[in-house]
Amino acid sequence: AEAPYFFDLPRPISMGGAYTAVADDEGAILYNPAGLAEVKERKITLAGSIIQYDLINSEFYNNIPLDYTNGGYLINYIQNKTGFQIHYKEEGDKVYYTKVDKYVRLLKRAELIGAYGMEILPKLEFGITGKFNYLELDTLDEINPPVLKDKASGAVDVGLKYFLDEDKKISIGILGQNLISIHGNYFSQYIIVTYDGLLMLTSRIPRSVNVGVSYKPMNSVIISVDIHNIVEDKINYYGGPQFNFSNHEIYIFKRNYHLGCEFAPVNNLSVRLGGFIDSSSLGNYWNDFKNQYTLAMGCGYQLNDFRLDFAISNDFRKLPFWNINSPFQYYASVSYAI
Repeated sequence: AEAPYFFDLPRPISMGGAYTAVADDEGAILYNPAGLAEVKERKITLAGSIIQYDLINSEFYNNIPLDYTNGGYLINYIQNKTGFQIHYKEEGDKVYYTKVDKYVRLLKRAELIGAYGMEILPKLEFGITGKFNYLELDTLDEINPPVLKDKASGAVDVGLKYFLDEDKKISIGILGQNLISIHGNYFSQYIIVTYDGLLMLTSRIPRSVNVGVSYKPMNSVIISVDIHNIVEDKINYYGGPQFNFSNHEIYIFKRNYHLGCEFAPVNNLSVRLGGFIDSSSLGNYWNDFKNQYTLAMGCGYQLNDFRLDFAISNDFRKLPFWNINSPFQYYASVSYAI
């Protein structure tokens, strides 16, 4: 899901994010709420993810190696066409937070999300998602603190899902993200965090249109393809890698391409593989639209009323002024059918 609302679950991420036409479970809340129309059971999901960066070189950290962590936790509940989710993420360096220079900061984010899906015509589903985001930036820089220390905002997504055949083997999904957005505490500007790990102060949340196609050649196999950010939205923002909100730049959310597959060799086990290609432009930092490739894999296992899922992906956020080692992200979740 587009910034600032995202918390990937193991199944969608292990399919490379190609989930717009697949979404039929708890992942539908963010990837396509129309898929909630297919939800009949009650299920609660607990999930977590973590990235552990090793920053070897950074002029902003006085060349001190830091363990930069991005971690989060999620509670998700779905029941009879509806879904609710709350997740919390922290991004920053906790170990050196009180020991190094002013640029070490801890970013805290919490999102509360509700969604509903319904069948409006035979083979056609519709869904809507409401999202509330709260962000707080802790810093030791008392001389030049951020323009806003905390911020709240909201946005609305709308999704459609259409089955081309009676057996529902081929589906098309469309998601319009952040079509309606509401400013935060001061009704002036948003703080968002991009997939590139950049913090920026902007006059509006970026909009996006995602389209996906899913095909089931047999009951045990799903192949899916997505195109995200079709409209390639641009935003003007203040801020930059230093988080000082001083330099005006233009950020372009470029179109990216996702491919995923899922195979269930036996009834209780699923294995998944996926990836995507993304390119972005950040003013003077990234104006050549370099492609970045992300690969992911994962598995899921059903044990009576419990389901366990795990995924791993290489996180593609490679900023030009950071030297990052081992940028892998790990995901895990456990679901229970009530």
